[in-house]
Amino acid sequence: MGKDDQTNDVFDAMRVVVGALENFSASDQQLVLRFVQEKLGLVTQQKQLESRSQVAEVSHAPTNAPSLGSSTDIKSFVEWKAPDSDVQFAATVAYYYQFEAPADHKKDSITVGDLLDACRKVNRSRPNAPAQTLINAHQRGLLDKTGDKGTYKLSTVGENLVAVALPSDGPSAPKSQKRKARKPPKKSRARKK
Repeated sequence: MGKDDQTNDVFDAMRVVVGALENFSASDQQLVLRFVQEKLGLVTQQKQLESRSQVAEVSHAPTNAPSLGSSTDIKSFVEWKAPDSDVQFAATVAYYYQFEAPADHKKDSITVGDLLDACRKVNRSRPNAPAQTLINAHQRGLLDKTGDKGTYKLSTVGENLVAVALPSDGPSAPKSQKRKARKPPKKSRARKK
């Protein structure tokens, strides 16, 4: 492949990306590009820190958001974000401790103990296998492993989920909020004689 062929491929790729994003708002375009950079591993440590601070600022912007800050307790925060699965709950707990907890309770990572303590504080049923819940959240990209065994920190994907996507409503609402459509009754076949 010559240099001109490679240049044309790069411009073709840029046209495809621009075409895919041009109908979105500027903030949605930035969100998509951040996700793509993260997925491709193009975000450096510094860029990740900048991105996280921008997402944290965005998370406080919605008009329907309660007044968040150092006075927010974990129960109010979890009720507002309304995670609909144990892995979303784990990401919400990690987000709370990293960004919303009072200064003397902030932490960069969580353990099974933190998850269980959060369940108690928010009056939520404990997951059947809390350690597996953290592993599942890691496998779904919501949490990253730290150097310590059994300790997980919030990933950029998990941060964006909690800051931007939760609480979910509309077509992607939690299953508990969706009304199931009834299946039509099966027609009985009359036997031919």
